[in-house]
Amino acid sequence: MADEDNDYVGGMRHRIKDAIDMGKLRETGSCTFELEDVDDPLNLEDDEEDRKADLEAKKGFFEGISLKNLDVVHCSAEEALTDFDEVEKSWSSISEGVQKKVCRPGRGDKVPDRAKVWIHYMAYHEGSDEPFDNSVKVSRPFAFRMGEGRVIQGLEIGVASMEIKEISKFLIQPAYAFGPLGCKPRVPENSRVLFTVELLDYKIVAKCSGIFDMTVEERAELPFSEVYKAAEELKFDAKSEYINTEYQEAANMYSKAARMLEEYFATTESQEAEKNTLLYTLFNNLANCYLKLDKPKKAVKASKSAMNLPVDVTKEKAYYLFCKANFELGNIEEAKRMGDEALLICPNHNEILKLYSNVLKKLQKDNLDQKNLYKKMMAKK
Repeated sequence: MADEDNDYVGGMRHRIKDAIDMGKLRETGSCTFELEDVDDPLNLEDDEEDRKADLEAKKGFFEGISLKNLDVVHCSAEEALTDFDEVEKSWSSISEGVQKKVCRPGRGDKVPDRAKVWIHYMAYHEGSDEPFDNSVKVSRPFAFRMGEGRVIQGLEIGVASMEIKEISKFLIQPAYAFGPLGCKPRVPENSRVLFTVELLDYKIVAKCSGIFDMTVEERAELPFSEVYKAAEELKFDAKSEYINTEYQEAANMYSKAARMLEEYFATTESQEAEKNTLLYTLFNNLANCYLKLDKPKKAVKASKSAMNLPVDVTKEKAYYLFCKANFELGNIEEAKRMGDEALLICPNHNEILKLYSNVLKKLQKDNLDQKNLYKKMMAKK
């Protein structure tokens, strides 16, 4: 849970290939999933001195947790080993299966439904003074969207009760945690778990999000201004995700906004011009996200869509992204062709010049390699 789309089992780090339906797991008590190894073993056996040294070395990653707060976030051995029955009696109940203790009050409003949240956390099961999972170890906050079932129910209930910068501890009953099966080998069967959580921040999803749930036909009945506004709001949210290095989430948002705009039929020339201008930005940003995600094939497709739009701009960004994506794919001839076209339009563009220089160097190297290979083949004859 410390790393989106990843899960940890034993001393080896693994990734679950397909997401687990937590609702179904709670209802049936079982599920089937497939794991794949990741070459990044996670050692949770550090002693206290190693842990503090590790935190000190990585303190730049902790957005919102200062070193003076780490003792609050990290549960003490005494508290982790405390009889959970006593904890249950003394902490406040915020739902049938979750008790809460506020360690540091926050500020502002509590987390709303469907918001995206960023937290740091430590998670313990009863009788253990070492966390079975935590975000601090992987050096970055854990992010998830409320209401999507990506975390255990008790944690979502707890986070929903928090304010920004609040640090709280939650005792979660098995039915709201990992159920009768536990999460072996980390969490035993029928285990209560204790989470220490700091809510770093949250972001409310676009107010126009309901538009995205409509069918194409339903959106066609809306005024252009509403559809355009929804796409712009989603673009703004995607930019926030990009800034937070959540490139896949940003790509999903840019793609969703672009698809909605493409499906909408503009009835006037001015609407069509506005639509295409926004689409140009969305496709370029989408291509940039795909490059960050090391998906150059998708970046080629997105940047090509941007280049093909009838917009009143020089399109140097689309040319650059298309050239870069082809270069990363190894399509050097295509990258050179696009670089040639880009330099005809904007000959003094520094980024294009730099990329074009790399393309030419690669092309020269490939040609030289081919000549040397040909010489070797001829020498053997």
